[in-house]
Amino acid sequence: MTKISRRSRDIDPKAVEQFAGAAAENPTPVPEQSTPTEVTLARPDLPMHRQRAKTGTKGPGTSFRYNKSQGRLLDYAVEMEDMKKQELLESLVWPILEEKYGDQVPLDG
Repeated sequence: MTKISRRSRDIDPKAVEQFAGAAAENPTPVPEQSTPTEVTLARPDLPMHRQRAKTGTKGPGTSFRYNKSQGRLLDYAVEMEDMKKQELLESLVWPILEEKYGDQVPLDG
């Protein structure tokens, strides 16, 4: 059985050439990379863990496992702090890690 595509396959070769030509003539400028010191100086009012969060690209997330009792504790803390779970965990974890290990891990630029 052949899979039926709903997309039209009638492609105009001239249109493709025009598109490619226009793209080659007008390349997208690459933004300049800033150095870690420039990033740090840009927002000196922020704590170091927030400066680190605002620099570089985001990486893959990490699961945070907990049992039912810990889940209830987390839910209660979220309600008391009027925050989302992610925000609460970040506010607790990152300052501690930054204080303990931040000097040994440079900011990404």
